[in-house]
Amino acid sequence: MDFTCSLHITNLAGNDSGTYMFLLESAGGTLKGEVDIVVSEPVSGVSITSTPSEILEGDVTTLTCSSTNGSEVSFFWFKRDQILESDNRVSLSNNSRVLTFNRTLRQDSGVYTCLVNNSVSSSNGSHTLDVFYGPDDIHLNSHLVEVTMGLCSHLNLSCIANSNPPAQFQWFFNYTDMNVTESTYSIGPVTWEDAGNYTCQASNKRTNKTGSATITIKLQKDKMGRSS
Repeated sequence: MDFTCSLHITNLAGNDSGTYMFLLESAGGTLKGEVDIVVSEPVSGVSITSTPSEILEGDVTTLTCSSTNGSEVSFFWFKRDQILESDNRVSLSNNSRVLTFNRTLRQDSGVYTCLVNNSVSSSNGSHTLDVFYGPDDIHLNSHLVEVTMGLCSHLNLSCIANSNPPAQFQWFFNYTDMNVTESTYSIGPVTWEDAGNYTCQASNKRTNKTGSATITIKLQKDKMGRSS
């Protein structure tokens, strides 16, 4: 019999991690040796959850990364291949597992990737953050507030609003509902009865916000008829 021996462990699992000790007793005394074994489980099943599930601009938003398998893991966050770090508006916590937007902005919309790795493997998961906002910056025909037109010309109005999801529109003439729900409104040839205030109201059901813009149309008899 010699003074060597081997310990073989098959199908390593996480609970096999620990300190293994070897004792050799002989007439001359006891010899001891030990080694620390860390069994790393491969990473898999990476997913991201969002709280709340629907994000409004200005909300506090939390993205939490988790994996169904993996031990001794580290977490890293990316947006468009750019690594994210804590700043005055975004914070990382719980070993970088949690990404928090202290005040979510519309430009935070996009695809976020969480990379989870350890000494033996890595895996990642993605989540699309869709921030609802608006409507705002509502305007008609390049921000015009008044237009003078000639009789018999044609009137073309376009309503523009920054909104996610896209705004829903409603048109009013002299504050009376016209039952028009498109983003554009056209009439022509115009008559004296068409002079007045045209209002576009934009609304967003997700944000429960509403805004409007008004343009005043004036008619002039001696003005040559033209489209606007």
